[in-house]
Amino acid sequence: MTRIHDRRVIQPAFLILLIAACDARTAAVPEFCAGIGPGQDYAVSDSAGVEIVTSLRPVESSSQRREQLVLELRLGDDKGFEAEVFGRVADATRTRDGRIIVMDAQSADLRVFDSTGDFIGRHGGRGDGPGEYRSMDALIRSAGDTLWISDIGNRRVTKLDPDLVLVATGNLPPVSWTTMFQGRETRGTSSLRPKGVFRDGSPLVVNSLRNLRTEEITNVSRDSLILRHVSADFARFDSLGLILGQQWFEYFPGDGSVVFGEPPFGYVESLAVASDRYYYGAGYTWEIEERRPDGTLLRRIRLCESADTIPPTELDAVIEARLAELSDEARVYEEPALRGIPRPEVAPAYLQLVVDDRDRLWVRDFTFADEPQRWLVISPEGRWLRDVVMPADLEVIEIGDDYVLARETTELDVQLVSLYRFREE
Repeated sequence: MTRIHDRRVIQPAFLILLIAACDARTAAVPEFCAGIGPGQDYAVSDSAGVEIVTSLRPVESSSQRREQLVLELRLGDDKGFEAEVFGRVADATRTRDGRIIVMDAQSADLRVFDSTGDFIGRHGGRGDGPGEYRSMDALIRSAGDTLWISDIGNRRVTKLDPDLVLVATGNLPPVSWTTMFQGRETRGTSSLRPKGVFRDGSPLVVNSLRNLRTEEITNVSRDSLILRHVSADFARFDSLGLILGQQWFEYFPGDGSVVFGEPPFGYVESLAVASDRYYYGAGYTWEIEERRPDGTLLRRIRLCESADTIPPTELDAVIEARLAELSDEARVYEEPALRGIPRPEVAPAYLQLVVDDRDRLWVRDFTFADEPQRWLVISPEGRWLRDVVMPADLEVIEIGDDYVLARETTELDVQLVSLYRFREE
């Protein structure tokens, strides 16, 4: 484990502007921004009883204070005690008293560290009994620092109190699906995955329905996700309809096999849960839906940004980088698939949605490889507040009132968990 006590500041490029300056984009601003009058930076309208908030990018003012993103501590190492070496970091969270809890899917346990980064205990282990896990995939912190552990291997959710004492478990039954594949009816099941927990202790879960094609060509499609609101006692599963999830390609080389994977610059699942609402966006445009736990549309958030166009050279570079990582045997199948993917001209509008401890929505803008990440911060009322710039290689796990918790990977493929703070310059 590496602990940092000098609170070093990361590169100056990652400066946070509380009201950010404009940068050049590559396409026209959406038409819905025409309703914002001169001298205004946002407008509120109504459509069939649904509020629509449209915001321009806030203009930088010399009177606005600035902040920097500061690395406070880093957990994980390829040396040292077993508890300080992570196999596969699936998730992490930070409690109100400063403890950091890391979910290690490889060892099927939780590692607990105090606010200075010292290891203080663990919970769990592989198994089927209470407090044991087979395939941990999500750690959710809800009101009062209650912890929810998703275990798709045992198809259940485990609820822990802030001291990691078992409170209850809830079963997440598999969902059956049927599709046609190469002229035959194919049946299967998919697991329910918790995405967040509302203030009243009721989870929001999804399950994926992937549609395989029958043509012997390369196809690109998106998962259909069934969204469900689960009662706090896990007795009721109310369907909230379908949303779009991860984008995939399927390639049929003609020998009965299938090659599939994520296409370069593809669309991703964009869903985030707040205390009494959830946010969803398809990513095609800069519009995000805000809905109540029962699925009722509360607000549409529209941001006056434009999607990036994808230069052919960028796409070619991504394909070549992927192929370079493959064995000769794998390349025989995957190269025709990657090169045969319909070439996208426009990137997704955004890549990730996160809700922080103040119920503000953070929207990660699309960026090309090795470019600093840009996040848009949206108020609970739907207004665009500011931009935040973060390092390119951060995998943001959680955003708090004044911190960012992220997963990072070293050149030796060692996974770390880092805590960054927002500090006034």
